[in-house]
Amino acid sequence: MTKSYRLARRLANFRIDALDMTQEQLANLQGVPTQNISAFENGRSTNVNYLFLYIEACNHNQELLNELLQHVYEATK
Repeated sequence: MTKSYRLARRLANFRIDALDMTQEQLANLQGVPTQNISAFENGRSTNVNYLFLYIEACNHNQELLNELLQHVYEATK
């Protein structure tokens, strides 16, 4: 399993478990197509700019941001 795929799966789990958001809700934060989020979370897109959607979804909540960063760190070890 590649690092980018591990990151994608961890971010999908973070979106579901920590943010309690659908792909559509996340996509609507910046007006991107839901298909782009799906492609990113399934490892078909490596555009790391989508990471900023997850950061924005944390809405300045430090605990969520810390958890997100932990997911990113663990995926890239």
